[in-house]
Amino acid sequence: MLYPWNATFFSQFKQQSIPQALLFFGEQAIGKFNFSMHLANYLVCEGTHDKPCQQCQACHWFSQANHPDFFPVLPENQSYLLEKHLQLEIDLDKKEVSDKKLSKFIKIEQIRDVVSSNILGSYRGGKRIIFIYPVESMATEAANCLLKSLEEPSPNVIYILVTHRIDLVLPTIRSRCVAIPVPKPKEVDSLEWLRLQDSCKRIDRDDLGALLTEHGKSPLKTLQAVEGGAFNGQVVIEQLSRFGDIEISQVIDLLAKNSLIDILNCLYRWCIDIYLSKSNLPVRYYPRWADKIKLYQDRMSFSQLSQFIKFLMIEMKLASHPLFPKLQLESLLAKYAHLFKA
Repeated sequence: MLYPWNATFFSQFKQQSIPQALLFFGEQAIGKFNFSMHLANYLVCEGTHDKPCQQCQACHWFSQANHPDFFPVLPENQSYLLEKHLQLEIDLDKKEVSDKKLSKFIKIEQIRDVVSSNILGSYRGGKRIIFIYPVESMATEAANCLLKSLEEPSPNVIYILVTHRIDLVLPTIRSRCVAIPVPKPKEVDSLEWLRLQDSCKRIDRDDLGALLTEHGKSPLKTLQAVEGGAFNGQVVIEQLSRFGDIEISQVIDLLAKNSLIDILNCLYRWCIDIYLSKSNLPVRYYPRWADKIKLYQDRMSFSQLSQFIKFLMIEMKLASHPLFPKLQLESLLAKYAHLFKA
């Protein structure tokens, strides 16, 4: 399914000559996966429409995740996204149990398997699509293996690479792809879409707008939070709003069910709002907490807050590393609390 806010972007994109190696990048949870899958389906479709016809044999194979010319490569812990997108049956209970055992990285064996298709012809006489998501999850050996294939691609192969963090993609891979930013949906479009979702229909428009803001203007994250299937920063914000009296252990406990980067993003946005409030500007992410922020904003200097935000940005980059310790987050929260000590 192509999200409505990506429809115009897709229409504009397919009118251009499609390069052999594409690197789509943008913020997380704005529909990059769905957009790229829609493009892959369009490229293997044997119809003559402006979108996948869903009638031809190629589209039927694609919808069943067994098209012979489509090669998706995902980490084991994200492989369920393919079935979810195609609305195939998924054993979610089994997934939850086995998540801890699944690899977070794309392995070199996975890349070798699909790269070998470079020397083969297309099964249906069209293009062979290699789809890699997310690119930054490739192990170093896998990235180097892909690089060799990108240097000498077969004329019938199209690479569709997708990343949430283009800064983490090897420069040598970036240089061999056409990097294309996937636009973030406009707030009005996000709200319109959210209000059509069953779980959001009873939520007041202003409250829904506040939720959207608190989740970085991402409609997908907002919907997941409403449905209880994703990180909801309310508990973290309630702790951060205690400023110097924050219960660090309670925030740490959230790591059992939520990713570290989500918690750090929440802390980062909160600190940005404090900075904006100190600058006599309206807060951006948590307007419902603006009054309380004003009560505490003068307890630290601009210099202290700026240094902490810069430090936090560095830690956020390190947080994607699997060995990032909980103790490091604990230290970070202690530094935050210290900012407000009289």
